[in-house]
Amino acid sequence: MKLYTSGGIQKRKDGGRRWRLALEKFVTRNKLDLELVHPPDILNPNFNSEEDARLLYDNEESWYKKHEATELEDLRLVRHCDATVFYYDGKQGVGTDLEFIEAYNNSKLMYFIRMIPKPKIPHWIMWRLMRLKHEESKRVTIFTSLTEFKLYLKSHLKRVEEKK
Repeated sequence: MKLYTSGGIQKRKDGGRRWRLALEKFVTRNKLDLELVHPPDILNPNFNSEEDARLLYDNEESWYKKHEATELEDLRLVRHCDATVFYYDGKQGVGTDLEFIEAYNNSKLMYFIRMIPKPKIPHWIMWRLMRLKHEESKRVTIFTSLTEFKLYLKSHLKRVEEKK
């Protein structure tokens, strides 16, 4: 199973890497049959830099094309994966919300890690979560911590068979 990781990048001091790295280590250590797919800027972090900010003023068209290409690639990856995990900790940006809508509209399996109180989640995300929970419960599972999500994966996913 391919799982896209969605969560804040630009608004986080660690660039959104800490929780993703913890999840990678957990999957590897437990030999789970799961491929984690990360947004391009996790793999090639160039959006928090001063260079990117300068590009906006020095070459607006290049800046626009860079950001447009990244957004389109993120949404393509959401469609390409079997499921998406959303890490909502209050530091997610518009990219996370766009990825949520993309997964929702493409009937993807969704794992939602809610690290903040329900009232802090945008109402247009929350009503979709509640709709899925009540009408298509197999499409969404909601967690309140990364640890809870990891335990779920461990108990619900097969381990990769070791080659002999």
